[in-house]
Amino acid sequence: MDNTGTPPSPDTPERTRFAADPTGRVTLLSYKRHPRMSDETTAFEATIVLDGKRVGTATNTGTGGPHRYHFASVEVKQSVTRIAEQWATENNESSIEQLDQFIDYIATGIEDKQVARRLYRKNQKQITNISGVVVVEKEPLFGGGYILGFGVREYILTSSLDDVETLAIAKHHKAWRFHVIPVNALG
Repeated sequence: MDNTGTPPSPDTPERTRFAADPTGRVTLLSYKRHPRMSDETTAFEATIVLDGKRVGTATNTGTGGPHRYHFASVEVKQSVTRIAEQWATENNESSIEQLDQFIDYIATGIEDKQVARRLYRKNQKQITNISGVVVVEKEPLFGGGYILGFGVREYILTSSLDDVETLAIAKHHKAWRFHVIPVNALG
């Protein structure tokens, strides 16, 4: 970091994985974001699924507070929380709200997929050789060593999933980091 608390931009954007629980155990169903209610945080509601079974719900009113959870049992809550803690450790995420960060991470992947799917469907008849969508994340806003807000996300159709081409797209769009969603993952 420099003396303003802003980490330097990488010369080469970081290629990340598509946002989802890397263990494949936790997912969200019926995720619904409420942009009009979102003020300081993202307002949403979702059903939490653990190992293919609906085990609870997560909501946020969008007023800046933490997520609210309703789990089927204390044991289920502990299982999901342990998975979130493992994810946070593996991804160097340090926060007392690791479960919230984990749920947000999975929700981001859902939102990326929804936007990419709409973009693909809108353009698939005009552009016949679409292989996927490059999701470009602009550098977040830093202050005092903390992320204050995330930058803009752009979604770019690509005719090749080749690493060189997707990296070139990311660099051209001044990405901080990026990932690629192949067309066959858009369902």
